[in-house]
Amino acid sequence: MMSSLIENANIASIAKLNDVWLNIFLSNQLSIAVESFFRFLDVNGNIEITSDDWCSSDYDERSLEIMNNLIVGATVKKAIIKEKPGDLVLVLSNGITVEIFAHSSTFESWSINGKQGTILEVTQNRGVQKYS
Repeated sequence: MMSSLIENANIASIAKLNDVWLNIFLSNQLSIAVESFFRFLDVNGNIEITSDDWCSSDYDERSLEIMNNLIVGATVKKAIIKEKPGDLVLVLSNGITVEIFAHSSTFESWSINGKQGTILEVTQNRGVQKYS
């Protein structure tokens, strides 16, 4: 399954680039572009930060710092792609869980990208689209 592409990779950094809300860069030269609602949960399932927090703060440096502190350096122990509706769940080695929700019937919600371009992307109505 395509989720194995990102399992066992370390999270190198998080940044805001172009029109994408978040880019999560991985040690295996792949990245996850997040263009939808997300939330970071602690080991007990409590919400640490969400896309609402991020967007309401006009992408302030403090929110980016919080997200980097929560997940940079952690390893993706498990990546779960829910075929329908297309949500992505990352379970990290430090106990943090990152949930990325498919929330648009038309636009990409998230994608996995490599040096050659998009490998996988998700929209709710189209589900998971795989590319070579």
